[in-house]
Amino acid sequence: MRWRKIHLIEQQEQRVYTNSDRKHFEQHGLTANDVSGQIEQFKNGKKYLNLARPCTIGDGIIQIQDDLHDELIENFEIAQASGRMQKFVPASGAATRMFKALLELMHDTSNDANFQSPEKGNVSDIGQLFDRFPIMAFYDKLNAAIETSSTNFSTLHNNKDIKTILEFLLTDKGLNFSNLPKLLIPFHKYATEIRTPFDEHLIEALAYVRSSGGITKLHFTISPQHEDLFLIQKSKALETYKNGIQFDISHSFQKPKTDTIAVDFQFELFRSQNNSLVFRPGGHGALIENINDLRADIVFIKNVDNILPDHLKEDEIKYKKVLGGFLLQKEKEIFALLTALDGKEYQEQAIENGLIFISKTLQLTIPESVKLGALQEKERYIRSVLDRPIRVCGMVKNEGDPGGGPFWVEHKNGTISKQIVEQVQINKSEPAQVEQLHKSTHFNPVDLVCSVRDYRGNPFNLKEFVDNEAGFISKKSMEGRDLLALELPGLWNGAMAFWTTFFVEMPTTTFNPVKTVFDLLRPEHSVGTKQ
Repeated sequence: MRWRKIHLIEQQEQRVYTNSDRKHFEQHGLTANDVSGQIEQFKNGKKYLNLARPCTIGDGIIQIQDDLHDELIENFEIAQASGRMQKFVPASGAATRMFKALLELMHDTSNDANFQSPEKGNVSDIGQLFDRFPIMAFYDKLNAAIETSSTNFSTLHNNKDIKTILEFLLTDKGLNFSNLPKLLIPFHKYATEIRTPFDEHLIEALAYVRSSGGITKLHFTISPQHEDLFLIQKSKALETYKNGIQFDISHSFQKPKTDTIAVDFQFELFRSQNNSLVFRPGGHGALIENINDLRADIVFIKNVDNILPDHLKEDEIKYKKVLGGFLLQKEKEIFALLTALDGKEYQEQAIENGLIFISKTLQLTIPESVKLGALQEKERYIRSVLDRPIRVCGMVKNEGDPGGGPFWVEHKNGTISKQIVEQVQINKSEPAQVEQLHKSTHFNPVDLVCSVRDYRGNPFNLKEFVDNEAGFISKKSMEGRDLLALELPGLWNGAMAFWTTFFVEMPTTTFNPVKTVFDLLRPEHSVGTKQ
């Protein structure tokens, strides 16, 4: 009876949608039921993960010994030559956060002469940043933009006219960097060329994606408003690197159907001043759809801003191949176990081998019901655990960087699995959970290599392995009013929650992101200017 009452209420809620509302839903590839489901997620509130313990060396994180590197790299290069590799770079966002401190200064009306940045990093003095502008990769473009107004950078700098410089750097008065994608911001200055992250990702991919036929496959996700700029940069790159090099560069957008409805604090549809419904991008977790559409084989995933100049790439590329070689090794073992289950002979041995792999290699606890069950039940369990996409995630020692980390997470059914957990997924009001967070030793730099085909060679439907309850609810504002926004499960969090997961320790030298403009002054990035 109670179920019928709830069902009737839900039907009534759906009937309040106007025809105009439903048309808006359809424009985003959504149905009224989809929107009602999203509203229920808002009503259910934020859901936290239950941390059992952090993954540490020997307990969820693997240290690959140096004497195994050569074999892993050799096996990887064989697969690379056959054309199995592709690189995927999520690069949809604008560079607004990269220039946050400079935007704040530009809009500051106090005319504070100290120019102290609110950023906490290796370089916190904006004055030092401006003093070193002439060595930045984008300096020549900036100075050329300033010279259109019959002055130059040096004159403005000597006059301490910082705000005018910032206007030429950040707004459409000049370079408009705060509205460009980070992918297209000049990062590194070489003797004869300037490179953006787009360029650096191409050069890096040549070393571990390029096939024996000379083809290097990359896929970028971008925003529709940046497509023209992306295509111009792509055309320049293809012209620059055309001699003996063949890039296969594709791109896609986040799908409108992954947008989520905005609601007010009473969980009613949020409408703008012109009475239109407000939809928001569902976050990078929506990109699991884009990866799924690739129907690829082996996919490297790396953040857009974690790149290095050439003379520091050697270590980075080596460990990419080690990571890929480790994935291929585990893929081979898992595929062999699943293939053995298809055979009629030695069935008991195949099942025993599968249970040993799950227990010893994946470090998962096998339920007692499975241990005591019949052979068929054991076989079903092994297939359910092993017949999944595989991801190998590089982990670096935590040196205070914000973001996600590797944890053993306990689920509602009592099972425990390895997950990359963001801090927003942790209930900070529970001391026991905070204690587990403080025990964490490693950090997720978003350096993954993934196997996305099954043991028969068919592409997985990656959407089947998403934890749809692992989304985020955040408070935003629009037109001076507060709203609630729903983000889909993160790409390497909930969107890959039900994958077969391995965490492998990587050296910190492989993690050199550019989160703010100040990071470009770090030796790892600025040293490229001396070449």
